[in-house]
Amino acid sequence: MNRLLNNPGDVTRELRNVRPRQRAAFAAACAERLYPTYERFRGPSEPRLRAILDRVWELAEADGADQAELNRLAEEVETLAPDTSNHESPFTPLSQFVSGALDTAIAVRAALDCLRSEDPECCGGAAEAGTNTVYQAVPEQYLRSGDHPLLWRELEWQREDIALVKASGLLPTLRARAQKRGQELLRDLERLLMDG
Repeated sequence: MNRLLNNPGDVTRELRNVRPRQRAAFAAACAERLYPTYERFRGPSEPRLRAILDRVWELAEADGADQAELNRLAEEVETLAPDTSNHESPFTPLSQFVSGALDTAIAVRAALDCLRSEDPECCGGAAEAGTNTVYQAVPEQYLRSGDHPLLWRELEWQREDIALVKASGLLPTLRARAQKRGQELLRDLERLLMDG
């Protein structure tokens, strides 16, 4: 089990010595993988979180970000997150994606927090959001052991993302891979939910 990250603290330790924008790139990769679940829940007619995530990627590749802009974007993300406590029909196929939609907003917010702060712990929230989305979908018998292929794959993807982030200069590769993996994750989550 040592070969994979198992909790947000592992991610924080791994990314402690990189620049905030590199931590933001890791968090943005987690958000990018989750974004298809947000879009599946909200629909493509809600493009604002997509625009904020695009801006996070731009800022992760640049030096120096305007704190006022980061604060404004972080506040806006809060308004775009679904209210899971007020969800009317928790047993429809679409509503199964409410957790993934919320986790997407959490990961985007974590990426913004990484840009706003020197604190390496902010990237742990994005890692946790990624694993939480998968945990919400896997059959109950796997929850205690954590031994499900989708869970292991998410942890492996996070490990690979950390390696790319540490290598610097590979953010376009990281982003493209996260987008592709997001579509793969969505297909697998839909399959799990239909089978469950």
